[in-house]
Amino acid sequence: MEMISGKCYKITKENILGHEMIGLEIKVINSTDPVKIGTKGIVVDETQNTFVIIDKEKEKILAKKECEFEFNLNGEKVIVKGKEILKRSEDRVKEFRNWCLLKKVNEKWLKKNQKLQKKRKNKPL
Repeated sequence: MEMISGKCYKITKENILGHEMIGLEIKVINSTDPVKIGTKGIVVDETQNTFVIIDKEKEKILAKKECEFEFNLNGEKVIVKGKEILKRSEDRVKEFRNWCLLKKVNEKWLKKNQKLQKKRKNKPL
């Protein structure tokens, strides 16, 4: 089996939903609980329904379904609605990995198919 490298493993705003969030800077920008708005820190754990973050010395638990988050990816701000990530992180990563594999297989098939079509067009009848 061929190893996947490149775009699929670099965390970007396009693929953040398929990556591990532990270690990322996070900020609550909207919430059904107004007290949580503005809470920020580093994600230290994740469950299906929550993020555990550390803010200075204190751990806080944030419910995903009631918040909208802003992640800092090397200076780029990425907004994610908690409802979009109500899954276990390992399930999200697994789905994304499978998507990357499928995409890679499809790209190879398309290239191969295009080469075959060119050969067929160039053959005299």
